[in-house]
Amino acid sequence: WPDEELTTDYYVLSVGDTRAEAAAVARDLRAIDDSVVVEEDVSDRSFGAQLGYADSINAETVVIVGERDLENGEYTVKDMESGDETTVPVDAFPPESGRPTYEDYE
Repeated sequence: WPDEELTTDYYVLSVGDTRAEAAAVARDLRAIDDSVVVEEDVSDRSFGAQLGYADSINAETVVIVGERDLENGEYTVKDMESGDETTVPVDAFPPESGRPTYEDYE
């Protein structure tokens, strides 16, 4: 059998005291489509550890839910392949049109 590579559509990364908000983002992403694979941190790892984990599971997109982001009414969306990131208003994420990616907000 060929080796199966683990892939994840989204990793929701929480920074600071944002676990409840990050869980809501993960829930909203899962509601888009039954086939969407979403993971989130449940062990209070550091930012770097979470980003490393997202890379290890081949996450396509990381949604960063940080305290400063929330103060500004936004999330940070990072494309893991290119490393590019941008911000998106909380009320515009996820879009009703389907699976959000970095390209939707650049």
